[in-house]
Amino acid sequence: MTQAATNTQGLKIIKGGEIDVGAQIKLGSVVLLEFWATWCGPCRTTIPHLSDIYSRHKSDGFFVVGITQEDEGVAKKFVDSMGDSMNYYVAVDKTKKTYEDYMVAHGVQGIPHAFLISEGKIKWQGHPAEPTMVDAIKKAISSRAPPPPICDLKTVTKEELSAMPIKDLKRILFENQIQMSGLLEKSDYISAVL
Repeated sequence: MTQAATNTQGLKIIKGGEIDVGAQIKLGSVVLLEFWATWCGPCRTTIPHLSDIYSRHKSDGFFVVGITQEDEGVAKKFVDSMGDSMNYYVAVDKTKKTYEDYMVAHGVQGIPHAFLISEGKIKWQGHPAEPTMVDAIKKAISSRAPPPPICDLKTVTKEELSAMPIKDLKRILFENQIQMSGLLEKSDYISAVL
């Protein structure tokens, strides 16, 4: 298994809310990175499949991130037109660094192409319509050790949350699927947790 790249700072999330893809990889989350484009017919046909897989497994700590190199406006217009039928995270690779770290580094030239990452390693890669992908996802989810919770949401106090770094507050919100959009200050994150 190949070590997964975690430098995903060039990704701009345009759908799905706030997520630090590199941090999720470092935390050991099961992440499917799918490289695609709006003009790619085979990419478009995999969207319902990826949406279904994400819907079935997102409560298991599984994330799908569709990554395109296209202009943000073009990608956003397409993603918006898809509405809820494209229900997973979508990002624009503004610096093309993530593309280079995955597609170029692994000699992949065609899209769509997906990389399944678990425990910081690439566990599977290939066309997202391959039946082996679903089996690999299920295996990765069932075999990974969940990260220990940062706190118990039922008993945590405002003072305890105030002492935490903002990255831990984001992780709490993310793991509990609490919306983070519009949160700017640390106090906003604390209020969202409580």
